[in-house]
Amino acid sequence: MPAGRPRASSRETIEEAAGELFLERGYAATSLADIAQRAGVGRATLFGYVTAKSDLLWLEVDAALDDLDQRLAAGTPFDEALAAAVDGCRVPLAVGQVEAMGVADELAESGMRRTRRLERIIAGADPAHDLAARVRHRALAAAISVGWEAWALAGVGRRSLRAYIGDARAALDHR
Repeated sequence: MPAGRPRASSRETIEEAAGELFLERGYAATSLADIAQRAGVGRATLFGYVTAKSDLLWLEVDAALDDLDQRLAAGTPFDEALAAAVDGCRVPLAVGQVEAMGVADELAESGMRRTRRLERIIAGADPAHDLAARVRHRALAAAISVGWEAWALAGVGRRSLRAYIGDARAALDHR
């Protein structure tokens, strides 16, 4: 194993440092250099996790998307891969602290990029690429995203993420 912090530890440390700084200074007033310094990591380490500051709002979701993509590439059935990828996900701090961090616009814009990535992952697992398939892929990605959003915003009484995604997917079948 290379010297330095283990990968998971660095991700969590970077996530915590970013959250602290966004709360203290606001999103716009916090630079990537500030976050790297607070986390005690080099810029190269930071850029190993993110290409843009808004990526720091989604580290947990990006890890789940990576996991889903890897599982599907290994041949795991979609429902099984999705359940495994979302188990253990935590609500990103920014979702509960939108106003304090000043991240509403960033969450909306960067969240759409994650939904589009999810759609591409779904499309990669389905060899059909006609118009009907593209509609199914986009609808499924939107349902999963809406389920995730409902889960994230549900507060302390929230059920499992899998339950919210299941409800959103079921809504597709009740047109």
